[in-house]
This record gives sequence, C-alpha cells and structure tokens, in this order.
Amino acid sequence: MLVAALNSAKAQSLQFLEHGTSVPAQANYTLYEDAGVDDWDHFFMDVKNISASSLNYKIRKTLVSSPAGCATPNGIHFCDANTCYPPMVAVSMSVIPLTAGELNGHGNDHALTADIDAGTCLGTYIVRYCAFNVNNPTDSSSFTITYIVTPTGIQSAGTKHFATGAISPNPVSATATLKYDFATLPENASLKIYNTIGSLVKEIKLEGQEGKANIDLTNLSDGVYVYSLHVNDKTISTKKLIVAHN
Repeated sequence: MLVAALNSAKAQSLQFLEHGTSVPAQANYTLYEDAGVDDWDHFFMDVKNISASSLNYKIRKTLVSSPAGCATPNGIHFCDANTCYPPMVAVSMSVIPLTAGELNGHGNDHALTADIDAGTCLGTYIVRYCAFNVNNPTDSSSFTITYIVTPTGIQSAGTKHFATGAISPNPVSATATLKYDFATLPENASLKIYNTIGSLVKEIKLEGQEGKANIDLTNLSDGVYVYSLHVNDKTISTKKLIVAHN
C-alpha cells in the first residue's frame, strides 16, 4: 500500500496556482462572507500540467460539510475555463486539454472560479475543488475552501474573526479606503492588488488590530483589478476593483 501511495504521488501531473504561485497539495483557504450581501466575491485558481505528457482534465466540486439545514445550498457554484455551472453540477462538463508544461488560466480567463452565495443560511461551509486527469482520475490536485458565513456586521457564535468592508469607492478614480478590525493583533496583514494577468501591482501593509487604510491608486491604469486581503499568510477574501480616472 505504501508503494502504491508513493507511485501515485510521483504520478501527479496537475498543479493549482494562485496569482502565479504554486499551491501546496491539499491547501486550505478560509474566507469570511456576509450573509445576504450581493457582492462580487470570487476565488480564482489556474491549473498547470507539470508532467512531460499531454493530458485532458476536469474540475470536481465536493461539499464536505455545511450548516444544519443547509445541506444543498443554492449558492455554491464554479466556472472552469470554458463554462459556468449551476450549483447542482459537481463535475465540469468541459474536457480541457493541456500540453506538457501548459498553464490554463491567465488574465480574466482563470481555470477555476469558485463562488458562494449562501443567502441567509449561516455557518461554516467546507468545499473541496479537485482538478483530475480524465484518463487517470487518481492523478489529481485539490484544495479546500472554508467559508464562514455570518450576519452582515455581526460576528458568529460570539467569536469575532474580523470585520472589514470592501474598498470604497469602487469604481475609484484616485484614492480609496479600506476599514478593518481584527479579533487579535495579527502577525502580519496586508492588502494586495493584482492586475488581470495576476501580477502584483500594489501592496499595503495593514498596521495594528484595527484601522483604516488609505490607498492611492493614481498610478494605476484604468481597468479591472483584483484585490485580496491576506492575514497571517492566508488569503481571507478576494474581490474585484475597478479603476476609472475619468
């Protein structure tokens, strides 16, 4: 059994990347969501064939756990590079070919876009996403997202994780702000802004347990960007930012 496991590990051909950085096997991301808020709040991943051979792959979504009474929430859905699927679809229908060393996903066309709209169904959702080789499903790579959904402006179970608003205004022409309030003083926290090809264009360190960050965006060109909140080296949330100077 050990030999089989080692051979399987060596045979791994697919790798997830976030903003161009390789994602560790079975990585977990924790995202905090406000219930009932209609907000653009997607999570992006790209997929790379790290083998020496061409292959075809698909994406599989697995709801690992959800709050009582929310076993089949309507809002957990994903898109692959070609198609966006309704919540009841667990495996992508598209078969996506990758040549040896090829990366699928760049700019606005990511290999995987994951999203949740929990409505008023509060609690913790754990969702696993897996990219697998169609011809050898055990040849795969996966990561997990833990969504913590709380009432807008209220912390769950009496335990405050953090509170933060979106960047405002959005669209922005020159300067924007972000308010934040952490449960405890983090070891490190930052706001990172990426362009549509995944390059980091701006990073703002968030100092202290709470405060307001002023963000000068006058040096960025007009267009669509993605900003992520990172706390203790983990991505907490990812949202869209529009810069329009005129």
